[in-house]
Amino acid sequence: MFGKYISLLPLALASCSISAPLAHKDKAPSSNGPPETIYLSNCNVHNSIMRSAMFYYPAGAESVHGELPESGNHAGIAGDTIVTWEGNFIRGVFGSGVVFTSQITAGPHLPLNHSGDGFTYTRNFNCYRDYDRVLFTAPHWGTCYSIYYCQ
Repeated sequence: MFGKYISLLPLALASCSISAPLAHKDKAPSSNGPPETIYLSNCNVHNSIMRSAMFYYPAGAESVHGELPESGNHAGIAGDTIVTWEGNFIRGVFGSGVVFTSQITAGPHLPLNHSGDGFTYTRNFNCYRDYDRVLFTAPHWGTCYSIYYCQ
C-alpha cells in the first residue's frame, strides 16, 4: 500500500524548486527597520552654512521617507558647526537628556559597511556608512543628510 506513495517521493522532490540562500541584505534602514536608529547627519541650513547633528528615531520605518524626527529627538553638535565624524568621539545630548557618543573609525568607509560604534549609558550601537541620502528637509534645519546611521 505504501509502495506506490514511496515511489512518487523522488518525483515530488525533483519537482520542488529549492531557492538559493538569500544574499546578505543591506544594513540600510527599511520599513521593517530596527526598533531605534540614531543618524549622524550634516545639514545644509542655508547659503552653504553647514552644521552637524544627531537625530533619533524610535522606529526605523519612521525615517525612510523624509519624516522629521519627533520634537526633542535631535542633538546639536559642537556649537552648530560641521564636525569630522571619522576618527573622533562625537558627543550629543538629546532633549530627553540622553547622551549619545559616536566613535567612527578614521578613514573613508563604503556605504552600508560597519564603520564604528556608538553608545548611550544603557546601550551599544553599531554604526554604518550611509549614502549621504536626504534624511529630511525642515525650515530650522535645512536639508539634512544621513552620513552614518547607528542601530
